[in-house]
Amino acid sequence: MNIFNTNIEILMLQLLPSFLRKPLVIAFLNAFSTPFKSILNLVKNNRQKNLNFIKITSQVCSLEKALNDFFETQNITISDGNYREPLWLALQAEQQPLWLGLSSETPPLWLGLSSENGFENEAFIVHCPNDLQSRQAEIIAFVNQFKLAGKTFSIIYF
Repeated sequence: MNIFNTNIEILMLQLLPSFLRKPLVIAFLNAFSTPFKSILNLVKNNRQKNLNFIKITSQVCSLEKALNDFFETQNITISDGNYREPLWLALQAEQQPLWLGLSSETPPLWLGLSSENGFENEAFIVHCPNDLQSRQAEIIAFVNQFKLAGKTFSIIYF
């Protein structure tokens, strides 16, 4: 946006009446505009940081890039969790249930349990170098901020 590309010095000169545009007055106003310049720089930096955070999604490639950028390394990777095929306890005849309801009724929606999702402990694993082990709380907070709700993860250091 154009509002964040404001040059305080030029704006100050444009708003100053022409009969007051003397070197001493301009120097005086430049001295008073220094705090505004520093605040504008803080706003610009914070805006850029927020724009970068908005671009992060829960996709693996986006989360990996964000982790590597935030922790200033190239070694953080994300892999799938330990997946096992769900164990189904049913007879052969039960594999094709028969709906005995009325034709006007909608068939039932078959729901599975949360323990039937196939993942043993975690949905994905974050692989981090050993030198980031002291920053484990930061890694957990960062991943929790951007991961999908309901997904679990673990951190493995190498």
